Amino acid sequence: MPIRSFLLLYRARFAFAAVASVFVALAVLFLTSAESPTDFGVLWHHFCGCPPDPADAGILLNASTFTCFCIGAAMGLGLGAAGGAQANHGNTVPGMVYGEMRFLLTRPMRRTTVLLLPIAISAAAIALFPAAGLLLLLGWLSLVHAPALQHLVDIARLIPGAEAIGPHPSLLTVLSATHYARYYAASVSVGLCIFGIYYVQRWWIHSKSKWLRWASLVTFLMPILPGFLFASSPRRMGWLVLISPTMTQPSLLAISLHVLFAAVALASCWRIAQRLEV
Repeated sequence: MPIRSFLLLYRARFAFAAVASVFVALAVLFLTSAESPTDFGVLWHHFCGCPPDPADAGILLNASTFTCFCIGAAMGLGLGAAGGAQANHGNTVPGMVYGEMRFLLTRPMRRTTVLLLPIAISAAAIALFPAAGLLLLLGWLSLVHAPALQHLVDIARLIPGAEAIGPHPSLLTVLSATHYARYYAASVSVGLCIFGIYYVQRWWIHSKSKWLRWASLVTFLMPILPGFLFASSPRRMGWLVLISPTMTQPSLLAISLHVLFAAVALASCWRIAQRLEV
């Protein structure tokens, strides 16, 4: 089946996504509930004893955005982007595209599969891995009855919308009351945007349009772009990654625009793939 070939191709990226998701979940726990980076007792029998801090609530809300950002970049990066072209059943396939799809030489498949299957796999990884990392941590803390879990609940109750919840709620109950699903959807939309920007680069660089070829170079500026925007305009940077220092919910319009941007960018690859006869 073609999906198996893509899963094998992406196995290193899945490993990175899993490690990144668990690492960020642990980082949230240590930043909000531990006394020091070496306070491993926070994982079962100890926590800092400090009162809930609104800054910690911001960390809890925005951690998934960072995870989705990293996973989106990792899933979108090209593989084997060697120079030169390769022959595929008499057609010439540019080296950057061939490096990613080299198994097509012996396993021809439909163009829709070549384009859409990596996108579907990557979107699933962006949406599922951060949530899995968080749920794995919460499951462990609940299993060992760690006091840090209640501390996380108290922190989450500082998020607007959780004030009226009764005593002794679970963390998932608090997050549900604060509409965490919308925050998470915003994180996923940011991850999809980053994935789209990196993914289309391997196609845009072969476009006949000069401005698309120049636009493909934006990926080289991505590592410095967040820092540059934050220095020039924190508000603009907050809108770009859909986070707010006041913990206000991201608007559905902003989330939709981010998803639309990713969809338009990815759809632009279709004509280029047709011309390259991939």
